[in-house]
Amino acid sequence: MTRTLTYEEYRLRTRMPALDGVRALAILGVLLHHTRNGPFARLHGYRGVWVFFVLSGFLITTLALREEDRAGLLNVRAFAIRRVLRIMPLYYLALIAYVCWACVFQMEDNGDLLKRYLPSFILYCSEFPIFQHHFMIPFGQTWSLGIEEKFYLVWPVMAFWWLARSQHRIHITLALLAIMSVLTATGGVLSQMWGSYADILIGCLLGLLLHDRRTYDCLAVLGRTGIAWAILAALGLATLSAITGTQLGERLFSLLAATAIAALVTNAGAPAAVASAPWLVRIGAWSYAIYLTHPLVLDAVSPLMPAGRVGDCLTLVTTVIIDFPFCWLLHVYVETPLIHLGRRLALHNPQTVLQAS
Repeated sequence: MTRTLTYEEYRLRTRMPALDGVRALAILGVLLHHTRNGPFARLHGYRGVWVFFVLSGFLITTLALREEDRAGLLNVRAFAIRRVLRIMPLYYLALIAYVCWACVFQMEDNGDLLKRYLPSFILYCSEFPIFQHHFMIPFGQTWSLGIEEKFYLVWPVMAFWWLARSQHRIHITLALLAIMSVLTATGGVLSQMWGSYADILIGCLLGLLLHDRRTYDCLAVLGRTGIAWAILAALGLATLSAITGTQLGERLFSLLAATAIAALVTNAGAPAAVASAPWLVRIGAWSYAIYLTHPLVLDAVSPLMPAGRVGDCLTLVTTVIIDFPFCWLLHVYVETPLIHLGRRLALHNPQTVLQAS
């Protein structure tokens, strides 16, 4: 049985390619979900969004904890600079494209809704009108980005400023998870929003647990190759199952996704190697651009295809052929330069921008 990574090896890893593979599979699931109906609806690819939420919580928390160990304190301003330049430029470029498509050229039936709620989209609060209108607004996939953006605003300040180097982060995260669970059960039209914050907190909790040597040693057993394969198989079956279609089921699915992430980042064998396949890593790198642009390409391609399963498959293939190279260009010429710019600007900020009270 392949050994797992030691705690020291895990802490020394600056990149986790297997998580790019997970990100690629998640975005492929979302793409399948948005491809008409046909056979793809049965794959429940929309659950890739829950995987994105868990990944976001895990990665942001892990990076913040490591910076805190290295520098003594998370530089919240530098974090914000990196996030803004990583997320916002591409988002606003996509928003301009959707406004032109749906409002100017009137290629969408509900373009008037996008026009009416444009201030919400500009302010990254699109989830509220999208939930209100049951996902019928163009650019509707950005509901999840609105939720993540608020997480990026609140979590670093709360967990790494107010609670800087606190021994109670895990307990507070568990308390927040309990609160989100109650709000999910009673939140009505906003249940999805509260449930999504619970998913992110599940990822945050995983980051906190793996950062601590004692809990890492307990969770590292998940990285044994046989156990890791079993967890990944269970996640695949859960994705296909209709049982996880409730709010409670989705939270259980997110817990299973977090378990799969733990298995991959502690594994030193075949599961991590398969998830780190170069083609998956590349798609994972383009995933944000794909998430923003693929519905627009689908909307353009779908009317040109015949009805039925053959048309659905042709729509999917054609969308991939058009959108993936375009997203590669966006990644190379827009995302990557802005990510590097954000890192350079962040380096010019003093390490102790915020101090714990």
